[in-house]
Amino acid sequence: MMHGQPSIKSGYISELHPYKYAGYPQLIKTIKLETADDQLFSKSAPLLAAASELAYYTVQCSALNAEELRRERGLEVSDTFWKWAVCRIHTAQNSIH
Repeated sequence: MMHGQPSIKSGYISELHPYKYAGYPQLIKTIKLETADDQLFSKSAPLLAAASELAYYTVQCSALNAEELRRERGLEVSDTFWKWAVCRIHTAQNSIH
C-alpha cells in the first residue's frame, strides 16, 4: 500500500489539494524504523523511498499537510533521515574510491 500512495498523490495533486493526509503518524514511524534498520539495503522491498516520496507529495499537495507534518514532528524526522542518507552516500562513495 505504501508503494502505491506516491503515484496516486503525484497524479492527483490538484484534486487532493483541499484534503489533509491522515497517515502522518504511521508515515513518520515508517521512516524512523527504516532508517534505524541496519538491514535496510538488503530488503527486497524497502519502504524508505516510498515513505519519503509520499511525504514530499503530501506537502506539495497542500499547505495543511505541511502544517500537520510539522505538528507531528515529521520535519525533525525528515532532517534525521536526510542526514542519515548523506552519511550513507558519503560512506559508499569513499568505499568505491
